[in-house]
Amino acid sequence: MMKHTRLCAAIFGSLALAANALAQEDDGLELEEVIVTAEKRESTLQDAAVAVAAYQGDMLQELNINDVQNLILSDPSMSFSRAGGEGQVFIRGVGSNLLGIGQDSSVAIHQDGVYLGRPHLALSQFLDVERVEVLRGPQGTLYGRNATAGVINVISRKPTEEREGYINGYYGNFDRVEMEAAVGGALSDTVGFRIAGRFSNDDGFTEDLDPAGGDTIDDRNNYALRGILDFRPSDSFSAEFIAEYSESNGHNLSVQRRDFLHTSQRLGAMPNPAFNQTRNELDTYQDWEVLGLTLTLDWQLTDSLSLVSITGYRDFEDDFSFNTDGVELFVTNTQYQRSSEQFTQELRLATESDGPLNWLLGAFLMTEDKKEALGLPAVNFGGNFNIFATNDTTAFALFGEVYFDLSDRLRLVGGLRYNDEEKDDFSKRGLIFFTPETDPRLNDPNTIPLGLFVPNPDDFDFPFGSRTTKDSWDDWTPKVALEFRPSDDLLIYGSVTKGFKSGGTNSLDTSPPFDQEQLWSYEAGIKSSLNNNRLLLNGSLFYYDYDDLQVSTFANGTTRIENAASAKLTGVEVTLSALLTEGLTVNAAATWLDSEYQDFITTFGNRPEGGPNVVNLSGNQLINAPEFKLVANMVQEWQVAGNTAYFFGQWTHQSQVWHSQFNEPVVGQGAMNLIDFRAGYRFGDEESWEAAILVRNAGDTEYYQNSVRFTSLSDSTTDPQRIGAALGYPGEGRSYGVQLNYRF
Repeated sequence: MMKHTRLCAAIFGSLALAANALAQEDDGLELEEVIVTAEKRESTLQDAAVAVAAYQGDMLQELNINDVQNLILSDPSMSFSRAGGEGQVFIRGVGSNLLGIGQDSSVAIHQDGVYLGRPHLALSQFLDVERVEVLRGPQGTLYGRNATAGVINVISRKPTEEREGYINGYYGNFDRVEMEAAVGGALSDTVGFRIAGRFSNDDGFTEDLDPAGGDTIDDRNNYALRGILDFRPSDSFSAEFIAEYSESNGHNLSVQRRDFLHTSQRLGAMPNPAFNQTRNELDTYQDWEVLGLTLTLDWQLTDSLSLVSITGYRDFEDDFSFNTDGVELFVTNTQYQRSSEQFTQELRLATESDGPLNWLLGAFLMTEDKKEALGLPAVNFGGNFNIFATNDTTAFALFGEVYFDLSDRLRLVGGLRYNDEEKDDFSKRGLIFFTPETDPRLNDPNTIPLGLFVPNPDDFDFPFGSRTTKDSWDDWTPKVALEFRPSDDLLIYGSVTKGFKSGGTNSLDTSPPFDQEQLWSYEAGIKSSLNNNRLLLNGSLFYYDYDDLQVSTFANGTTRIENAASAKLTGVEVTLSALLTEGLTVNAAATWLDSEYQDFITTFGNRPEGGPNVVNLSGNQLINAPEFKLVANMVQEWQVAGNTAYFFGQWTHQSQVWHSQFNEPVVGQGAMNLIDFRAGYRFGDEESWEAAILVRNAGDTEYYQNSVRFTSLSDSTTDPQRIGAALGYPGEGRSYGVQLNYRF
């Protein structure tokens, strides 16, 4: 801890001193102002009384940050894991590693104002993004549903009055090819349009040494298309319609054994190959597609009163096959089929007047129909263990915030939201034995029995029963905040807020439903613009009281969720941006986090003498909650023959994280450092052309982006305590490539 404190202090101290020294002479230079909509109304980043980071779309494209996972690597308050085809996002140590259609994420992801209910959608690539906003801390009043940890807002670029667009291309190692293009403008005095498309393809960052599974894994083949129509017949009304489609095809992820409890080792599987290699004997895959429709209507009813309606529809389908054992022998594999159909409607009525009192009132409705089929063919089962589930969710909320100016410098904010949710869940489990009829390959003695995944709940040789449940949850999430502006360049704020995450059902297990969880947040923050806006220094101090955590455990071959713990979290965030000279900008951001479970009694396998092994995890660190994370970068620009050359460098340091509540080194990731570079040249008329080279993870750091334990991978011989065998999901190694961009 002392090492991290000194490191952070040295970085921020040196930057502040340098900026202060260079800004004694007022040369008119200042940092660019950033507009955000974090509080569901436009304001500058420095005026928003909430901890929020904003990533501009141009910067994301330049750094080839094309999805949430890559963005999180560069955010000091976030971490990410991926399992079962789902993206698991954590903000300030709060998140969810739960699997199944009966559960929800703890981080709310919104696309152009539409809440995205399924965690799978966190894996979608960015397309023609204006900016991405990351709201840190519970946003229970304005965003409500499952915003316990925070919110990720993805805002697309919208139609412009003048015709403009771009074409971006990238080619790099792993045979990675990416193309993105967009064009927009006015069709008439009242109608605007924008069309964007993206294509990406690569051969994966892991080499598959087993020809039976092909030679490609950890690859991606993505397509995305979006069209926007903007209709503005008058100054008091506008309508915007967005239609988008995305599709992804690949051969799923590679995994490596991280301990010696695997059945495959007893059966004579070969040792782990190199970190960037695997032996996958199955032709695995993950294919998904998403259709999205969004209609936004905006009425300016009076000079100070507006009404906004946002209607959203999302249709998601996923087909998934994963070599769970990660070796050339058959032990088990995982097969999923999932679908989700979601409808959302939000209405907001808000005032914006010069008087001391303003307010916002809103209502939210969501329906979500989900289906899931899980197949687990395994040697231990002697067949294919199948689970079938459906889950229908209805969520409703009423919310409001009041903003009262106590004086010209002091504002009081009060908010309240009522959340009501209901989930209807059905699941059925059973076993289909390996036979020549179910798997004709068994007629060949040289083949491995793979089992047959039959997505039909009636085709069981040995059914284990079914379950039907209907449960509901409701909660009130208040907010009280004070905003004090002693000067135009300084904002001090404090807040008490509550986050609510609905309960759910164990769609992958017959265990009872689990209850809602809640988080009380106490936060104080400061935002300052110094030295004629050449230095921005922001910080926040927060304390979380977290109750009824929904915790994922793995037992008897399936995943189940239970309310197993409470937790306390204390954290400090500091962000600094400094324009040191014309052309030289330095940014640094760090988060220190102290997290630990409270009153957490659970089981971890069995005792040698028999019976469950009961353990006390109180004091353990939360999942994906690094004690310290630092992101520091610099951009230097030079004028060369009337054009611009530049260099960007970034260093990311993250301390050790645990991937399970048991805090085991083999189910976690040690401290790591990532280095990224970009160098480029902008040229041509108005610098419309740009060529650049890009290197990410320049040190080729080997790290696991997630780790898990599966009891289906071990048996009573290798794992007598039945804690499950450990697997790690390798992260991407060094990548490099060239970019060529054209804007018009």
